[in-house]
Amino acid sequence: MMTDQNTTLLNPSLTSQPGVGTFFPKKPTRITAAPVEDAPDAIPEVMERLATVGTNLAAVHRVCSEAYWTQGKYEDALSHQKMACLMDGGNLEYRNQRGFLYYLCGHDVEACQDFLFVVQNDPSNYEAFFNLGMVEFGLSRYLEAEQCFESAVTLSPEDAEIWNNLGVARYHLGRVKDARECFEKAAQLDPEYEEAQGNLADLG
Repeated sequence: MMTDQNTTLLNPSLTSQPGVGTFFPKKPTRITAAPVEDAPDAIPEVMERLATVGTNLAAVHRVCSEAYWTQGKYEDALSHQKMACLMDGGNLEYRNQRGFLYYLCGHDVEACQDFLFVVQNDPSNYEAFFNLGMVEFGLSRYLEAEQCFESAVTLSPEDAEIWNNLGVARYHLGRVKDARECFEKAAQLDPEYEEAQGNLADLG
C-alpha cells in the first residue's frame, strides 16, 4: 500500500487509475530571486534582523529562568538561562545570573568562569565581585575570596553584607582584628543585621 502511494505521488498521471487516490499533480514553482549584485546590501539587514530575533528570544528565556528560580527549580532555571546567554552572549547581566544559577546548582567552576567574564568586562560590577567571592569562599580559597570582597566593598561601601563576608574571609586567614573591624562596620551600617552581630558575639 505504501508503494502504491509513493508511486502515485511520483507519477501524477497514475491518479486516473481505478482504485487509486486522487492527488494534485505537481506543478513547477517559480522563484524570483534578488539580483546577485543586490545580495551584499541585503546581508547586513538580514543579520541585523536575526540579531534582534535572538535578543528577543533571549529575553523570553530569561523570564522563564526567573520563573523557575522563584519556584526553587534551579536546574530548570539554569537551562533557560543557558539559552539566554547563547542567544545574547554579550549580555553581562545574563552571564552574572547564569553564574549565580551555576553556583546554586553546585557547578562552582562554571560559576567562577561566568563571574570572571563579567568583572573582566565590567570592573564596576560589584555584584559579580561579590558572587565570585562567595564561590571562592565555598572552595576554601580565602585569599581570593578576600580580594573579591575587597573589590566589591570598594564599589559598594554601604553594603553591610559585603563587609560581613569580608570579615569572615579575613577571620579564616587568621586576621581576627581585621575581621572584627569588618563585622563592626557591617553592624554599624545595619544594626539589625544578625550575621554581623552573631560574628561579633562569637569573637567575644
